[in-house]
Amino acid sequence: MARLLDTIHGWLDRQPAIVLSLLGLIGVAAIGLADYLTDPDLASSIFYVAPIAMVSWYGGRRPGLLISLVSAGTWLWADLISGHLYSNPAIPIWNAGVRFGFFLLITWLLTRLRFALDSEKELARLDAHTSLLNSRAFRDEAQHFLNLARRQGQPFSLVYLDLDNFKQLNDRHGHGEGDRILRAVAATLRESVRQSDLVGRLGGDEFALYLPATDAAGAAQFVAKIAGRLSEALAVTGGLVTAS
Repeated sequence: MARLLDTIHGWLDRQPAIVLSLLGLIGVAAIGLADYLTDPDLASSIFYVAPIAMVSWYGGRRPGLLISLVSAGTWLWADLISGHLYSNPAIPIWNAGVRFGFFLLITWLLTRLRFALDSEKELARLDAHTSLLNSRAFRDEAQHFLNLARRQGQPFSLVYLDLDNFKQLNDRHGHGEGDRILRAVAATLRESVRQSDLVGRLGGDEFALYLPATDAAGAAQFVAKIAGRLSEALAVTGGLVTAS
């Protein structure tokens, strides 16, 4: 069961908003038909929550708002054509507005929760000092692209970078200055790579880069270029810290 749920979650997570909206509309239509065919005194709001929640979670706020509006309208339609009598003709309109507000609240809560979870997940992959990929995230990403390169028979290169005498910098000038140098190195690396390259901080003063579709000659050219830029970034240490 857990594997089936993971499969469904993965499939829904890959679908574009238009597909999710269509699935939501189909679900609402089916629930509306069932609502019309059953006793109007039976509460059915809980069933409309399912397509609203699905579309809001996987599709985002706008598709969620659309399905919320359609759900409220479908519920009103089912009430009106079922012949349900009200003491005042304005009551079904009022009820539809209340239901729409309830659905909007669900949409807002779920989209905010999904955004918060995605943000936390992304932050957990980043190094706190440099905003580069942390060690675990870099290894996971590099392993994925490495496997892909092997299947496709494409070259790739890994570059390992170490800052020499970094501990002495911390001892002499404090960890605040060390953090500033780490951020300067990270910015230099980030500005020097292609969009398809990976840059990570493995920990301490150690960095790594994964360069897809890059052979030994290309890697040598890249290292020569980046070495000069790193020398400029590290010049503020007065030659104390260098890069290997």
